[in-house]
Amino acid sequence: MKKLLISVLTLLVLLLSGCATSTPSVNEVSDAKSGAEHTKLAEQYLKKEDNKRAINSATKACELNDGKGCFILGAFFESGESVKKDYLKASK
Repeated sequence: MKKLLISVLTLLVLLLSGCATSTPSVNEVSDAKSGAEHTKLAEQYLKKEDNKRAINSATKACELNDGKGCFILGAFFESGESVKKDYLKASK
């Protein structure tokens, strides 16, 4: 329970940190090459509460071995928000 609370709070901090940005365009998404770029897009989608696109961008970031992208994706799987709760996937 404590881990879940920490994950949810961390996700909230990610959502609330930084200044407001516009939703990335289709070109920005397709132009993203590195895991860090996909993570940045995932964070922007989180701020706009577009979880589906945030999960897609975080998945791409994690596939490119970006730790922060994997963390964001894991938080979704741990909380069960917008995806089926899966502690095994959350721990990867």
